Amino acid sequence: MTRNRAMGSVLTQCDTRHEVVLSAEVRAHALCRMTRDQISSARRKPGNPPEGWPALQPSLLRNSDDQTIAAMAAVHATLRRMGPSDPRCLEHWGILVSSRFLGRSSLVVALDRFRSDGVWGVSPHLIPHYALHSPAGTLSLTLGVHGPNLGVGGGLSSEFEGILTALTWLKAGIVPGLWLVFSGWSPEFVPDREGEPMADCECQALAVVLGPPSSAKLDRPCFQVVAGEVLVSPRPLDLTVLAGLLDQSCRDAGKGSSKRSGIPCDLVVHDGHHDPGIPGPHFAPRTQRRFRARTIASDASGRLRVELLSPKFPHVKEVG
Repeated sequence: MTRNRAMGSVLTQCDTRHEVVLSAEVRAHALCRMTRDQISSARRKPGNPPEGWPALQPSLLRNSDDQTIAAMAAVHATLRRMGPSDPRCLEHWGILVSSRFLGRSSLVVALDRFRSDGVWGVSPHLIPHYALHSPAGTLSLTLGVHGPNLGVGGGLSSEFEGILTALTWLKAGIVPGLWLVFSGWSPEFVPDREGEPMADCECQALAVVLGPPSSAKLDRPCFQVVAGEVLVSPRPLDLTVLAGLLDQSCRDAGKGSSKRSGIPCDLVVHDGHHDPGIPGPHFAPRTQRRFRARTIASDASGRLRVELLSPKFPHVKEVG
């Protein structure tokens, strides 16, 4: 037997089965792509929120990072897809934001000013608005969510780390459901000394509503983290590809649930769900051979990967 250092467990050489470690259902999603001009406009005049949700004050986003504004737009687009809903249904949810190189351009300018002007040349808004946890905190304030909020990752593997954290929270029963938001620039925002991009780029944010699997029958797309063979190379997550796959998977499923309003009725939402007398989210067993899986991301070691499962996919294991 050989020790798998990445997993910290002992596996036999002949055991090549893929073990499903964690899983969760995708209940809703939306992708937002914004240019820098569009972000500047949204910063000054935030758009109208979905019906029933509080309006955004311009002062809230005035000093926010561009990725925070794109994340907010993606969340609002997702709420519109979900239909009319009561914000109180989501107040115990969690929020995870997996951003990539948040505040990079602002930090370049801040460090340059610190060298020339000292501490008085650095804006006091740098830490509260450009730290890793800032987007999650801002979303929590605007949505009125009282569950835990956290920034995850920050680098090239941030999307995988966000999914792993989200599925861990659901399995542990920490939250009944959660927002998982990915954000970053495409192509990557490489700033000059003035904080301006060296090439044209757009900010992308993908908001995903996740809940525990509701049944053994897969009628919605599902994320699962799989432990198994080492991949040839680590794979980052492509937000536009993932959004396209989710659209493909949800297209037919949405027709059957178009009469529903608000949060899907089979989503486990408990008031005071930390009460030990209330059962945690139930994870039903799944027969993986019934469904089609596509690998969408992996960790840096290649020993853990994220698969997107859907009965709508053709029998293709890999994306592209």
